[in-house]
Amino acid sequence: RVLHEAAVRGGATEMMLEVRADNPRAQALYRRFGYEHIHSRAHYYGPGLHALIMRCALVPPGPQERSADGRTIHEHR
Repeated sequence: RVLHEAAVRGGATEMMLEVRADNPRAQALYRRFGYEHIHSRAHYYGPGLHALIMRCALVPPGPQERSADGRTIHEHR
């Protein structure tokens, strides 16, 4: 979350990462933060060890996207 906020402040509009295809727990974590699987890389981590490329769109929070306690909608996840 901190990295996303810093990236938005720096003007970034998206973030990408690679995660092992055989690591569903990590994939689920990234999905909770808004990442989507967009591509795969065969043998990225070695023979038979594939990577999933995941992307997350970064949108600066607007005033309407904050809850009563001041946190953004994404911080409630």
